[in-house]
Amino acid sequence: MSVHSIASEVSAWSPLLPVGMIFFYWRNSEITFRILGIFLLWGFAVDMKPYYLPESFDEWLYRIYVLSEMMFYGWFVFRLFPRVKMRSALIASGVGLLLWVLVIVRLSNTSMAIITESLFFSTISVIAAWFIVQYTRNPLPIERNGKAWILFGIFFYFLCTQLIFALHGTIHQDEFWVAHNGINLLTNLIYSRGLFFSLRNPSMSNV
Repeated sequence: MSVHSIASEVSAWSPLLPVGMIFFYWRNSEITFRILGIFLLWGFAVDMKPYYLPESFDEWLYRIYVLSEMMFYGWFVFRLFPRVKMRSALIASGVGLLLWVLVIVRLSNTSMAIITESLFFSTISVIAAWFIVQYTRNPLPIERNGKAWILFGIFFYFLCTQLIFALHGTIHQDEFWVAHNGINLLTNLIYSRGLFFSLRNPSMSNV
C-alpha cells in the first residue's frame, strides 16, 4: 500500500474523531458545536462518495459541498467570535460577500469561480486569526480555550490549503495529495483538541 493511499484513507476517516466527541457530549454541546458535528459528518460522506456514487455525480456533489462549506464557515467563524457588537457588523459584511459568490460566481463554471472561492476562504482564515488574537485578552489561558483552538484549526486548514493549491503545478501529483491529506488530518486533530476543552467544560468555553 503506497504512502498516498495510506494518507488518503487516514485523512478520509479522521473527521470521525471530532464528530465522535461531539456526539458523545451531545447533551452538553451548544448548538454551534452540534452543527459543526453534522457538517463534518456531511464532509465525511462526500469524501466516501467513491464507495456509493458513480463518477457522473462527482461534479455536482463537489459544487454542492463547496457551497455548503462556504455557507457553513461564513457562519461558524463568526459564531465563535467573543465580541457581539463587532461580530454583527462583520456578519453583515460576510453575508454580502457570500451572496455575491453564490449568485454571481457559482452559477457559471469559470476560472473566476476558483479565484473567488480562494479569496473567500483566504478571508475566512485571516478573520479566524484575528479572532484568536481577541481571545488572548480573555482571562482563560489561550492554550485551554477550546474555541480558540477550533479557530486555529480553521486558520491552519484554509491557509495551508490555499498554499498547496497555489503550488499545484510545481509539485508531483502524489506529493500534492499527501500534503493535502496531511493538512486535513492535522485540522481534525486540532478540532478535537478544541472540542476536548469546550465540551468537557461548557461554562469555560463561554469565557
